[in-house]
Amino acid sequence: MVNWLGGTAAVNSSPGVPMASYSIGNSLMLDSASSQYLSRTPGVAGNLRKWTYSTWVKRGKLSSNYPAFFGNAPNGTGDNMWAYFNTTDTIQWALNNSTVILETIPLYRDPSSWYHIVLVWDSDNATTAYKARIYVNGSEVTSFSVDNRSSLSGKDSSWNKAVVHYLFGSSNSLLDFDGYAAETSFVDGQVLAPSSFAQTDPTTGQWLPKAYTGTYGTNGFHLSFSSGVAPGADSSGNGNTWTVNGGIIAANNQMIDSPNNNFATWSPIHMGTNATLSNGSLNVSVTPTGGDG
Repeated sequence: MVNWLGGTAAVNSSPGVPMASYSIGNSLMLDSASSQYLSRTPGVAGNLRKWTYSTWVKRGKLSSNYPAFFGNAPNGTGDNMWAYFNTTDTIQWALNNSTVILETIPLYRDPSSWYHIVLVWDSDNATTAYKARIYVNGSEVTSFSVDNRSSLSGKDSSWNKAVVHYLFGSSNSLLDFDGYAAETSFVDGQVLAPSSFAQTDPTTGQWLPKAYTGTYGTNGFHLSFSSGVAPGADSSGNGNTWTVNGGIIAANNQMIDSPNNNFATWSPIHMGTNATLSNGSLNVSVTPTGGDG
């Protein structure tokens, strides 16, 4: 598996031969204590049998509730779809609140790393393993503790319907995401490989972003979180802008920490129970206990 190692690197097509350079300059910091997330309700349903979702995330808190990187939950129905980090730091992709489509065996609990996550939905595909696919840092996840893809034949996804959608949390605080999100794209009506959004540097082995050059489809969007661009603004040309919630403003939430420029943050791994991280793990507060000074 190719893993993101952090930092910056030259992007080369072969040793000594530069590739076309592309760099993500900014990310969106999300503070779970403030229930910060993005929301949008599409005006019409898009393709419910075929789509691709791509995002870069860097986690702030681990083993904390169910931090979601996308989902939707129509009011008063069980018709929903979510993808999130489970409390054990696996990735779960679930339908209707309780039916898990896939749960990974690999754990994703490195708070110093950026993860590039691609989800592909292709429920009409005749091959069961292709009906729903998860890729992390360019490699397809193939080991699962739960795999219910055989039940997906011809199934419509609730994601991409004309109902409220969420990114990086939701109105349910159990799903609040804590950390950073960078370049996030949704391509409506196409099955794409991770190589549409990123590439391996053959010199360093790093998995690095690249510009997506295709079309986005009806409900497709591209959130760049770039400097000078409103946090929820769609850069795809579709105008599918997202509403920011929880007090997100560019001045406070737009960061230069990115997959191309990975900054150090406080790690939750060895903090202890009396330390609390906040503000994208940039701040730590400690409550003295026992013999603490």
